[in-house]
Amino acid sequence: MAELEYSEAPRRRLVADSRLWRMLSGAITLARRNTEPEASPSLESLAEARLGDVLRGKYRLEHVLGVGGMAAVYAATHRNRRRFAIKMLHPEFSMVPALRTRFQREGYVTNSVNHAGAVAVLDDDVAEDGSAFLVMELLDGMSVATLRELYGPLLSAATVLAIADQLLDVLAAAHANGIVHRDLKPANLFVTREGKLKVLDFGIARLREAHSGEATLTGTTLGTPGYMAPEQVFGKASELDAKADVWAVGATLFQLLSGEFAHAGSGPQQLLAQLGTQPARSLASVAPVVPDAVAQVIDRALAVEKQQRWPSAAAMRDALRHAHIEAFGSALTATPERLLADLLSGEQPSAAELQRSQHIRRWTWMAAALLLIVAVCATMLRVWPAHWLNQ
Repeated sequence: MAELEYSEAPRRRLVADSRLWRMLSGAITLARRNTEPEASPSLESLAEARLGDVLRGKYRLEHVLGVGGMAAVYAATHRNRRRFAIKMLHPEFSMVPALRTRFQREGYVTNSVNHAGAVAVLDDDVAEDGSAFLVMELLDGMSVATLRELYGPLLSAATVLAIADQLLDVLAAAHANGIVHRDLKPANLFVTREGKLKVLDFGIARLREAHSGEATLTGTTLGTPGYMAPEQVFGKASELDAKADVWAVGATLFQLLSGEFAHAGSGPQQLLAQLGTQPARSLASVAPVVPDAVAQVIDRALAVEKQQRWPSAAAMRDALRHAHIEAFGSALTATPERLLADLLSGEQPSAAELQRSQHIRRWTWMAAALLLIVAVCATMLRVWPAHWLNQ
């Protein structure tokens, strides 16, 4: 018996040590995941450096609204004191004449949507340093992604349906005019103080594809992992149609109602792999509190086969309106703007305050992860001396 205990002890200690190492590795991964910035510091610093510039003697850049991989967006004041949003293509892209021209042309795709829910592009020009820019209406409110940050990861079903109703109405108009968005997600949905939903970046997805050539499995030009239709993962850009947007709406609503992606991947690569090989989870399996009628509409939007999804954005909108009556006993069409306006009523945090809160969350996660690492190391220090003494 003693011989058996002697032979088993090293194996048990090895198993315990490997578990501790897995915990430590997980803590480090968690710290890295929650402290990585959303945009590269070089792009942010470049955008900040432009503040105070006056474009073409007319538009003074006042503060940064957002920075992406292709462009930065500013709040600006015209010399006539009217305020606008300026979307400026990054200099390295503006140096490519074909890309600069396409940026300006694609900017006007939004105007072709012919719906008030698409952000109007009012002008285009080239700054003194050669950077192309678009002049757009300046919105007062916040993105749906920011709403989730302020009010928690889950929004109420009534709020989500109010967002969905307006979104699908915009998409119905866009698809009727031959325009597919290709990159729908909470960050590209904006709610104004009046409760109006605005859909951002109608032309930017096609611009990314023009820059990268034909989209591939490993490229990010197709869209954003977690919101991409299965055919968007493997197919060419020319094969995408309105049903890819229907899938993205379903994925967006799934996340807003459950706090999780429709596929259970823990990172972009896993999400992409599951998108191409596995069907989406049923919303009821992740968020059983969501009314069944609503969950069924969203599940159908997430069907792998295009022909099994809703035939159009308008059909999905009508189905959600019917589901709202079934679930809540009232019509949805009379409530979206009032619901969203009530959500944004009162004083909202400034862009600087939102940025500070994001930094605080990152540092909080990092501190928690570091404490976990310290605890794991302390456990190792207790286990390892006993390990060596027993040898």
